[in-house]
Amino acid sequence: MVDEVVDVADRAARRARSIPLAFGAGAAVGLLGGMIGLGGAEFRLPLLISLFGFAALVSAVKLAQH
Repeated sequence: MVDEVVDVADRAARRARSIPLAFGAGAAVGLLGGMIGLGGAEFRLPLLISLFGFAALVSAVKLAQH
């Protein structure tokens, strides 16, 4: 029971930390993509893999959905 409470608290803390990181990464991708006239996928894929820990296949599928 205590392990479950700690796990939930840990997930909430990671989520709270990732919100500003996601906002900053999205702003940077939008700025760079807008400056060079691309959609930004060239910048999003490395960020999804390195910063947010997505697997490469999951990242590619997420980019293809947009």
